[in-house]
Amino acid sequence: MKYSYLFKLILAFFICVAMSSNGFAESSANVWSVSSLDKLWRNGANLGRIDKAKRTYLELAKNEAESFQIVIDNHGQPVSQGHFSITPMINTDGVVLDMRWHEVDYVRTGSASYATEHVGWWSDILKPQQSEFSIRGNRIGAFWITLTASADQPAGIYRGNVEVTIDGKLHVIPVQANVRKFKLPKPGNFATPFGVYAKFLSKHYYDNIKPEECLSIDNFMRWANILDEYRMAPKNIGFEYRQINFQENAHGINVISSVDLTNLKNTVGVIQNKVPPYSFCIYRMASGFTIEKWLKEKTPGKTPQDVAAPVNKILKEWKALGFRTDQYIYGFDEPKAHNPELIKFIEETYKYIKRENPEVKIMQTIGAPAPKLAGLVDIWCAKLDVLSKPFFQERKKKGDTLWSYVCISPTPPTANLCVDEPAIDHRMLVWHARKFGAEGFLYWAVNGWTDWAGRNISKDLPIDATNPIDYRDHLMYNLEWQNMNGDGVLLYAGPNLEPWRSVRIEVMRDAIEDYEYFELLEKLTAKVKAIPIFQKSNGIRIVRAAENLLTIPDSIVKEHNEFNQDPTLMMIRRREIGDMIEQMLNILEDQDYKKWVFYKRQNAKSTDKNIE
Repeated sequence: MKYSYLFKLILAFFICVAMSSNGFAESSANVWSVSSLDKLWRNGANLGRIDKAKRTYLELAKNEAESFQIVIDNHGQPVSQGHFSITPMINTDGVVLDMRWHEVDYVRTGSASYATEHVGWWSDILKPQQSEFSIRGNRIGAFWITLTASADQPAGIYRGNVEVTIDGKLHVIPVQANVRKFKLPKPGNFATPFGVYAKFLSKHYYDNIKPEECLSIDNFMRWANILDEYRMAPKNIGFEYRQINFQENAHGINVISSVDLTNLKNTVGVIQNKVPPYSFCIYRMASGFTIEKWLKEKTPGKTPQDVAAPVNKILKEWKALGFRTDQYIYGFDEPKAHNPELIKFIEETYKYIKRENPEVKIMQTIGAPAPKLAGLVDIWCAKLDVLSKPFFQERKKKGDTLWSYVCISPTPPTANLCVDEPAIDHRMLVWHARKFGAEGFLYWAVNGWTDWAGRNISKDLPIDATNPIDYRDHLMYNLEWQNMNGDGVLLYAGPNLEPWRSVRIEVMRDAIEDYEYFELLEKLTAKVKAIPIFQKSNGIRIVRAAENLLTIPDSIVKEHNEFNQDPTLMMIRRREIGDMIEQMLNILEDQDYKKWVFYKRQNAKSTDKNIE
């Protein structure tokens, strides 16, 4: 009897173990779905104010990507054995919608020179896809999931699941996605010149600031091409791997003797048709600071004519190789508009360039109005906090192109791309641009791990669990006048030259796709408006409803530092625009306004009083 009782106890123990291994074990962990606009703190302290759900619903157009996150909170306890997987997203016909994931990792921030909610560990790094995971104590785990609809993806509803197993317990998050009937153009309409520098790659991976000696073009293009995933263009690709030879002239000054751009067939030639017009520069001038130094020191061989000469040589070779000419010359970077001697030098240089190449576009980054350059500058890339000033708005009316940019400054509460600011700030960079007529956004670097002297500041890269990123070591945190967390870093250096993505670059893609929604609706509305019947009574009401949606109300964004931190209104507006795009397409198919009813979703407050 005694042995029989002991045998039963042992048998019961093994049954419990077997049940645990088959998904019946109890687990105290919480698993939720949260928005892609929720940045996470590693200790989970901000989870209480984040909207969490046990299922996910997304909408996306063809040629669009949309993301969400899965958060795992084990109440401070470690997870030693976790498993993450997805079931295919399929429609009723068995067609699959692409769904991929990355494990979210954290970076450490320091006390910044701007107000921030949290100093410490923020979510940003998106590590390569792996099914097995663990979570250390006093931390939350997270995964970033991205759905991507192809250009020919069938419209309709797709369903799948995210499955997370923690200590033998299976958690299932159902996912539903609606692929809309319309397609976003690719390349798009919004210019997105973002810098990916070969010298930063070669310094980090080979400890050599001369990429032509160690970094192959193919390896550089791995990084350039990844920007295409995010609707961005490598702005500096036109001057990477070019060969320029110099010789001393009669005055002892080195001047360009020859230019060889043959290598660009494997860089510019590969990518130029994947990007919008004016996405990268043919030639970059010196900085405004450098020009001031030349003028102060009266540097020989640095007259406006001397400085313009290389541009003409390179443009001639560029054209000879058959590259697209709808690119730009990057003008003198960030000159001080209040320095008349400097502005005069720039004015004369641009005149020399235009004299030889009147069709070439000159892009000017600047932080204040510069009336003396009007008529010479074609693309005004205004710092975000001055974009709305009357001078730039007037240049837009005169036919010039507007872009905006941030670089170190302006800092929050102005929208920027810092790690330690809300994700909605990144999204508002493009909404602000759209509101004030900008057709592009420029960012200096996505891989700015080193300083300009080539010293490797971000010495903790690449990333692993025992050697995390600490932005207090980064150059942009250690500026004399400012401390910023994450400036110039939207991609991380993974092992074997593998680019690791970030939360911020994913959010920026969403922002760029927002712009394409506006552009598509604007074009469709113009077509509908041209139909005679839509210029009468009920017909014009439809057109006006669409035109109202094309404006951005102050309740979403008013200025560079005044925008709604709650993304609800922005997301409603975007959804209304998507609905109206589909309505416009329906109208263009049958041109009958009598069938039109403005579709207002249940429980969704409109962002425009004119169409409620």
